[in-house]
Amino acid sequence: EKFQTPEFKTLRNALIARLSAQVQELNRSAFNVHQHLDLVDWYRNPDHYRKLKLADVNQVKKELAPLIQPPKDELTAVRFDSLMYGMELDVLNDGNGGRGLRDLKKKVASLLQDSLDIPEVANQKKLLEKCVDDQYLSSLSIWDMEEIRKGLRYLMKYIVKDEVRIYETDYRDTLQDMEIRQPSLPSLELDTYKERMRKYIKAHENEGCILKLKENQPFTYRDYQELQKALWEEAGTKADYEAEYADRPLGEFVRSITGLDQKAAKEIFAKYIDEAELDSEQIEFVNEIIDYLVINGTMNIQVLQQSPFTDRGGIFALFGKEQGKWMKIKKGIEEVNSRAKPFDA
Repeated sequence: EKFQTPEFKTLRNALIARLSAQVQELNRSAFNVHQHLDLVDWYRNPDHYRKLKLADVNQVKKELAPLIQPPKDELTAVRFDSLMYGMELDVLNDGNGGRGLRDLKKKVASLLQDSLDIPEVANQKKLLEKCVDDQYLSSLSIWDMEEIRKGLRYLMKYIVKDEVRIYETDYRDTLQDMEIRQPSLPSLELDTYKERMRKYIKAHENEGCILKLKENQPFTYRDYQELQKALWEEAGTKADYEAEYADRPLGEFVRSITGLDQKAAKEIFAKYIDEAELDSEQIEFVNEIIDYLVINGTMNIQVLQQSPFTDRGGIFALFGKEQGKWMKIKKGIEEVNSRAKPFDA
């Protein structure tokens, strides 16, 4: 319900307008933009931001966000936007602004102390003085925070940075040895063990036992032995794995990197959706579970107590007295999880 308040809707609409405007301004002929034209064209439309699933959000972060580069003189303003939006979100989640309040006071104090001789800063003196008043800050509303964000964002460039000390040195370089030596270690060793494992699994995710895990296929003990050989002989050693991941099941670890194949995920839950005769809200909830599994591979049920799964009220609000329907969906999650832990569960 708190995400249906006028404050939240106003904040959401402002963010959507800003995001779509930034995407519309992208140069479609630029090489890096041209590689993502389908995504760019889709998110030029503000309406396409209103029902984002978890997979959509991750795709925007990974592919679209890096294309949007603010002008250099606006970087400090964008960082201030991020600070204020974080505070607003904390308030919507029944907080009081959190650590952001301390950062805000620090920035405002710096402006009051060092920059009031700048006309643009002086014009906001009253707002700045309110922002160092603890009584005012203790009862900030979303509207107050938006007033602060809009009023102060372009003043951040005037904050005086700490003095940079410059040291001069005068060293003489004496060349003693002209012999050229090759590195004694192979380049592979420069990667951490975690990175080597990730690269190996991604390189083989569409092959053999790793593909079976990705597609949630049944595992034989021979498959399990093949997986042990791949991860404990070809990609590293058993001792390395246990030192890094203790007794984490091999299949679960692999699935955390490959994710769950989307087609396989939909097939698993399709039968439960049909059996349970879910309504549209319940089906959308299941789709969010599928999106999560496609990215993360497995799911701890406790995750369902967090956003976005709670945005519609959570399990109790959606299923209420129809707990039989929920138990069918839960059975699908358990099936996915168990297939990721063959011979380990």
